[in-house]
Amino acid sequence: MPVGDGSHDAQILGFFAHPDVWGTGLAVLLMRQTCEALAGSGCHEVVLWTPREAGQARRLYEKVGFALTGRARNDRVTDWGSASADCPEVEFGRRLPGGTSA
Repeated sequence: MPVGDGSHDAQILGFFAHPDVWGTGLAVLLMRQTCEALAGSGCHEVVLWTPREAGQARRLYEKVGFALTGRARNDRVTDWGSASADCPEVEFGRRLPGGTSA
């Protein structure tokens, strides 16, 4: 999703693959195509947030060219009832093909 805060051109708000396709390369292909589509729409840099402890997701993002930005936050996650918990997250970013850093 394109954003206008000046720190980057786009932010991916969610990216999930069903466990049945883990290890097939499908998530890598979809993320690469997502980044190509963003670049094709004029974006130069994209960021996303992921849970700090989500090792599999972090490895995927690194495989397709994302790197930690050094930013971290705690997201408050709630279920559909009254339970909630803190979810420490880290930010990943990447320059897009043909782009320059923002």
